[in-house]
Amino acid sequence: MITYSISAFDPNAHLIKISLKIDKPIQPVQTLRLPNWIPGSYLIRDFAKHLLDMNITNEQGKSVALNTIDKSNWSFTSS
Repeated sequence: MITYSISAFDPNAHLIKISLKIDKPIQPVQTLRLPNWIPGSYLIRDFAKHLLDMNITNEQGKSVALNTIDKSNWSFTSS
């Protein structure tokens, strides 16, 4: 099961915090993808430039390495 949590981190600066929890992942390597387009638009966008911080922690709260595949794709090992 995948659970998202969204909260207002700094509303005056238009910043939000998004948390993603993956319970019992099937694959050992997870890939996160951020779309580069909007339906109805033919322009490729760079939404990832607006990300300020990304970090991964396991069930024990320890940091997990986040590998950058390209500007809008990342992977990490979930085991």
